[in-house]
This record gives sequence, structure tokens and C-alpha cells, in this order.
Amino acid sequence: MVSAISRAGTPNSDPDDGWRTRIKRYLRFLICGGAATGVHWLIMALLMTVDVPPAWATGVGAIAGAIANYPLQKIFTFSGRVSPSPVPVYILACILTWSLNLFLFVTLNSGFGFSAGIAQIFVTAFVAIGSYGFYRKWVFHD
Repeated sequence: MVSAISRAGTPNSDPDDGWRTRIKRYLRFLICGGAATGVHWLIMALLMTVDVPPAWATGVGAIAGAIANYPLQKIFTFSGRVSPSPVPVYILACILTWSLNLFLFVTLNSGFGFSAGIAQIFVTAFVAIGSYGFYRKWVFHD
């Protein structure tokens, strides 16, 4: 019989909460987030082709991406484990990340003259890194 210490490294710890599981979960988070980002960028690009200003296009795209992201994260990243009221907390997280996305995008695009595509790449990376911990702890209570 294998003890809890040899399986996880610490007494009474769940071996499924090890660093390998956390890395796998973060990779699933990135994959699901990448799909949602694809929705965001597709909507943004389509809107910009019909002359919607970039700031508006990224704002609408971010909302579409957030709508796509919730079921992906719930099902694939956090295995359907959710808090008693995940949707209101998720909406709050989306409002925060949407605001951060828009602020950073406008700052880079209008303030520093970055192209819309380059600005969105930087913003997406920054928001993705910051949102994982929030989703894990506050939205999905994982």
C-alpha cells in the first residue's frame, strides 16, 4: 500500500491536488480560453471590416468570448465543479476582465500607437494570466 506521503509529498494531502494536476488544469484553462479568445478575435475582426472602431470591436468581441468561455471552463477545466452561485460571480469576473481588456487595449492602441492586432495580443496574454487564479478560487471554487 502506498502512503499519502509518498504519493503527494505531504501527509493528508490529496494526490489529485499535486503540481501535475494543477499544470494539466492550467493547460485546459489556456485551451478553453484560447477557443474563447478565437471567438473574441473573430467578432472583433468582423466588426472592424465593417468600420466599427477598434475599441468598440474589442469590447463586443470580449463579451462574445466571455459567453463562449463559461461553459468551456466549467465543463473542461473545472470538471463541472462550481460554487452555489457561479453565474453572478462569473459575470463579475467578466466585467472586471472586460474593463481591464478595454482599458489596456485603448491605452496601447490609442495612447501608445500599437496596431489593433498587436495591442490585443498583449492584452489577451495579460488578462489570461491574471484571470486563472480568480476563476479557480472565486468562480469555480476549485
